[in-house]
Amino acid sequence: MPLLILDRDGVLNERVDPCVATPAAWRALPGALDAVARLCHAGWHLVIAVNEPAVDRGLMTLEALHAIHNAMIAQIQEAGGSLDAVFEHPGLDPRHPWRWPNPGLFDCISARLRQPLTGVVAVGGSR
Repeated sequence: MPLLILDRDGVLNERVDPCVATPAAWRALPGALDAVARLCHAGWHLVIAVNEPAVDRGLMTLEALHAIHNAMIAQIQEAGGSLDAVFEHPGLDPRHPWRWPNPGLFDCISARLRQPLTGVVAVGGSR
């Protein structure tokens, strides 16, 4: 199964400082939802990986993060796409093994999807 792992901020949606804190603040980049739908229709499986240190900083709750992702998933589905999973890391420490793009995150994705990640494409945003 062809798999694509995407970072959220800067890849699917506009970056917001200090964070995307509400579902209304999550705004897809132009063409992103259509691109996700086209990839799904072409047989790709998509996974989103998110670092959200704003949870540890107290700027938002984990429940708010889940509400944002539910709104994101709804918009993706409305556009004709789907996601296989969303992996969230709410911590601050950039060395944490499950933080994007550290190896532990990819090990977790591989285990959850029961698929080796050799040759898998991962796309990250940058500031």
